[in-house]
Amino acid sequence: MALANIPSAADSTVSLGSLRVGDTILFRGRGAVRNAVLDHVLTVTKPFAYFRSWIQNGEEADAIQVLMRSLQSEFMLQSRSVRLGKALAPLDVDSEPKTDAGDGPEGAVVQAEFLAFSKATLILDSETLPVLNGSWRVFTEGFVFKSPHMNPILVSFQRNVKSLQILPSQHEELVLLKMDLKEDERSHMTPLSEALPFAFRSRSLYIPLLSGSRFQEDVLRVLTVWKATAATLNIPIYRPSDLSEKFEGNTPRDGELASFDVPVCVKATCDLLVQKRHFAGQDAHTIGAFFPQDFIPKDPNASTTLSKPNAGNLSKLCVPITVLLGIPGSDVMTISRSICEISASSFEWIHVEIDLRDMEASKQSCLEASGCLEISSRLKKALDRAQATAQSMRLHPRIMLAIVGYVDTLTVASAIKRTSREASIQSKISTIITCVSATNVYLPDPLTTQAPFPKVFDQMIAGFATHLVLTNSADVTSPLLQRLRFRMDQVNSFADVLVLSHDVFEGPLTPLLAVDRFESAYYKQYRDVHFCDWENATATSSEALSSVGFVAELEAEYSPVTFRFEITPGMDRSKFAYLVMKALTPFATMTNSMDKIYPIETSPNTTSKGIRIAQSIAVEKVRQASGASTPLSTVELAFLGRSCWCVEGRVVFEDDPSSVYDYRSSGAFARLWLAAHDGKDKAPPSLELKITGQGLNAGKLRELLLNCYAHAEMSPHQVRSKATISLEEKREVQRQHAMDPLPDGYLFDGSTYVDFFGGRYEFHPNIARFIDEHISAANDDRKATNLKATEERESQQAFVRQLL
Repeated sequence: MALANIPSAADSTVSLGSLRVGDTILFRGRGAVRNAVLDHVLTVTKPFAYFRSWIQNGEEADAIQVLMRSLQSEFMLQSRSVRLGKALAPLDVDSEPKTDAGDGPEGAVVQAEFLAFSKATLILDSETLPVLNGSWRVFTEGFVFKSPHMNPILVSFQRNVKSLQILPSQHEELVLLKMDLKEDERSHMTPLSEALPFAFRSRSLYIPLLSGSRFQEDVLRVLTVWKATAATLNIPIYRPSDLSEKFEGNTPRDGELASFDVPVCVKATCDLLVQKRHFAGQDAHTIGAFFPQDFIPKDPNASTTLSKPNAGNLSKLCVPITVLLGIPGSDVMTISRSICEISASSFEWIHVEIDLRDMEASKQSCLEASGCLEISSRLKKALDRAQATAQSMRLHPRIMLAIVGYVDTLTVASAIKRTSREASIQSKISTIITCVSATNVYLPDPLTTQAPFPKVFDQMIAGFATHLVLTNSADVTSPLLQRLRFRMDQVNSFADVLVLSHDVFEGPLTPLLAVDRFESAYYKQYRDVHFCDWENATATSSEALSSVGFVAELEAEYSPVTFRFEITPGMDRSKFAYLVMKALTPFATMTNSMDKIYPIETSPNTTSKGIRIAQSIAVEKVRQASGASTPLSTVELAFLGRSCWCVEGRVVFEDDPSSVYDYRSSGAFARLWLAAHDGKDKAPPSLELKITGQGLNAGKLRELLLNCYAHAEMSPHQVRSKATISLEEKREVQRQHAMDPLPDGYLFDGSTYVDFFGGRYEFHPNIARFIDEHISAANDDRKATNLKATEERESQQAFVRQLL
């Protein structure tokens, strides 16, 4: 769902872009809405800080980029609209700066090409957003502050600063530098009110100088230059001793400037800064629990070693369980096998592969409950196997549980916990790894706005998913990859993320081999806060997760279903490319980009390369061989107005019977590659196709797969009679029997047959017998052909068999 082409409030002809489900959206405050409207508004969250002021690139972001580029020019820094002076080098500049000896003390002024942002903190007199964490660039006559919460704040001493004050706080180690800002003559706004995404009335901002901090050193160094600038511009600077004095007469130090009391909101923020706590909004405790950025720290030194099991005392043996989870179309099985193969010298792996698509269609409608039972059953068998073979194992046993399906991570963890209580051998969850393919995230959709697959982000839930493995990142464009990474970080900012260009490991996988990451104290504490009693909820019933609100089953109308088909070798490659690759998944592309192509074949003016040429040729061959109306109508009946989400399986083509190909399509991206073959295995390959989607018709899907084979003759030959013999065919029979002997009483004069009475005939006297023999021979051949065609048609029905 999306709100597209949102008009600008300033110019209704300009579009600000679109908002999509999952983006952070800011609305106007309650004061901007009429009371009658508020009666229909339900507030579902407590007040919290504004985390974003814009969602994606648009007019505002483009203007900010232009502003940042202009700051690279010394001419623009000196212009009347900016008035920032010359740049000051931050403390962490590595290169040797070019200094101007005549400007600024101690040669602190550098050229613009050495500009760099350094971390900075600003305090506001606001309950909505009391502290700003970001970075700034400092200049001789002002600064520019950047923060993800708002637009950049540009403060020029000459244009915006009224006075500077150095204020003490309630803490000895903290001093505040207060800037009193003045309004612009035209807009009557301060730099803060222009940048903040809400109404801000205060004209002051505070720069905290916390003793011993790097930011304090940076501000003190800059303050030396700012004092000289303030003196030049006649901007007063007040110290605590100045503000505490009383003077007679109406001087600037009387009245409000004589009182240097810090506002209450600023004092509260100072308390948090001194205590080294991160303030997140109006209610720090509530927001800290709802957005716990530091709740689960990273563990760079995770334990990955296990001692050899004691064969004499198996009661103390505890088997770690590594879970690899993903939706259909991800590389769960490939990644799990790679982990087991790479670490085979350190652990005795028991590999358990569970594909929930293999369950009956009736059970797939309630996948959380039925999947929990299936996982428990398969895991119990693996634990029994580990106990039976533990004495003979030379390495510590571990279980690799690879699961494919639209199932929640919490369901998987609950199934393992319940099985561990009932098993005779001890076990624990070591890690839960969520595998995500960058080409298998969003539903196939002809619109520009795409919705994610069910459970794809639920499987990354914080507190349960300890690691995220993102594969096939090289097959998507950089903007799409950045957007996906941003959403992953928002869903689970605590998990360790491994990004793979394809489906093979390019670096160490040590974090994935952690022994007790899931059972660490931080993860337990997080689950106790947000999922209290989740373990007890499934102690007796697999449906208890839904009853307490932890996991929700997908509605039957929208839940996906998978149909499995066993196929025989010999599919026609061109028909497979047209019916399965194009017709069944019309929005899939086999290029290295996720940009949709409608249809797959390219236009005459576009140059194609590689697999795209093969696809176009295959489509054209199928269209020439048989009309496209029949296959397309079959696909439309199979869809029933819904979509095909995933096609995965193995196939052998007629033109290459010795090779087995793996095929996978996520609806948006399709791939066909040669399957790995073990030379020792001489058995025929097991071929199977799994088709997943909504509202699919199994019978029509089977008919579509049957159309991928080269069909036998469909129309039988009709049995012939004398009436079907034409004159040309009769003369051909005559020529074949021209040398046959004549009966008594007939002669042949070279052109016609003559009898004793003088009658002349064009055809042989026995032509009727010759025609009967010809028809009988032709009908025998046709009957044999028809019988063979019927047998072939009946045998082809067994080429595709639905598995239940």
